[in-house]
Amino acid sequence: MKRMVQGMMVALICGAAFLTGCSSKDGDKTVFLDDYEKNIANKIVGKWINVEEAGKAVPTNLKGVMTIESFSKGYYSTSFGSDTWIEREAFEIAIKRDTISWAVANGPVTVNIQHIVNSVTDSEMNTTTSLVAKMGDSVVSEVGPMSMRLVKLAKDYRQDIIGLWEGKVSSDSSQFDDGQLHRWEYRADGNYVYYGLVKDKWEPIGGGFNQYLVDGNLLCTRWKNEGDEQESREWWEIESIEDGVMKWKALRIGEDGAPYAASFTMTKVNEPQ
Repeated sequence: MKRMVQGMMVALICGAAFLTGCSSKDGDKTVFLDDYEKNIANKIVGKWINVEEAGKAVPTNLKGVMTIESFSKGYYSTSFGSDTWIEREAFEIAIKRDTISWAVANGPVTVNIQHIVNSVTDSEMNTTTSLVAKMGDSVVSEVGPMSMRLVKLAKDYRQDIIGLWEGKVSSDSSQFDDGQLHRWEYRADGNYVYYGLVKDKWEPIGGGFNQYLVDGNLLCTRWKNEGDEQESREWWEIESIEDGVMKWKALRIGEDGAPYAASFTMTKVNEPQ
């Protein structure tokens, strides 16, 4: 239970939730915002990713993407450790002055999140964020208050990634890659196929469980090789997809605790398997 709560807390604090617009009716619920609240809300609509927490850069594997669709609703995506996999999960938002609140349940635990918007522009937002996890009336865990900086994402690569891509590791980017040329076929249903060359022929590799999610520029993958009981996971940020070339980047933490940058480049393959 403790591990589940910690996973939820980390995944959620890596995903700040915000809102849009003015007073409006959303289903059967009407929410009214005064001019001060509307001024904040109108700047926050869009898709955001956390880049800094408590003054430190956030590694790619601890990032989450939040999309605000209306003044009272949004969704978020994140992957954490081997337990949390959240893909475009919907939530409801409440705003009062400069404070935004929302909550999400995970089994018997409910995590309540509160963000105070300290500043916001068209491209960046700074908040003070707190989380409280409860089981019934009992507090299980608390995080914060802590500072958080987010940037707005202009591009969602969910559709652009679909297709067959070819590449190999070009930096200290993956503990899983063997340095050989491979192919990845990203399908629209959230599954992918991983191919390797076997006697000069491309053959699927792995145990058949290969999933991915893309939200904004965040790419999360998980898989199980044949005979594995535990999932393997990897995280990237899509830097660009242009003219048949896809570039990835990631901020990782090495075994010595020092951060380092990773990169990967792939080219689109149009020939059939």
